[in-house]
Amino acid sequence: MTFQELGLQTRKPHQSCPFSVVQRLLTACPRVRPPIAWLGKGLVRLFLVLVAASDQGMKAYSRFRLWRIDAAREKLATDIKQLVDSKLTHAQIREAPAGTLMAAAEKRFAAKSIMDRLAKLRARCQRQTNSFITPMGDEMFYRYQQSLIDDATTTVGALLQHSKATNPQIG
Repeated sequence: MTFQELGLQTRKPHQSCPFSVVQRLLTACPRVRPPIAWLGKGLVRLFLVLVAASDQGMKAYSRFRLWRIDAAREKLATDIKQLVDSKLTHAQIREAPAGTLMAAAEKRFAAKSIMDRLAKLRARCQRQTNSFITPMGDEMFYRYQQSLIDDATTTVGALLQHSKATNPQIG
């Protein structure tokens, strides 16, 4: 005998149970996740966005510091050229015969001041090269600035040596 012969109706599971509506919804939307998963995924995305933004911020700050070092170095190079003929290059200044470029004591004092400022600028450049803020690969830009600062320091040192050889009584 079958259920129909006995007068019983066969019911489908989704019609008999009050939870059947929920079951149908869950089977129809299997990709729906609970809110805690949304929160976790959102926090991960937020963290990644913050890491990317801080990386870009560090790069921008590093470029700004490099720009300021370059501007200070250029100002000092201009000051060096004001001590002597502004048309001469650093190599020409170093190769000039003793006593031909800088004879006045005021110029010697100015050259010592420039030498001190170049030393401070080089120390600042070295600190920023080793800084955590400086992104990987950007150290070469700072090293290039250091080489230009060293070149200017060598030029000022040669000027001071030439003036000392000409006037030994100057200090």
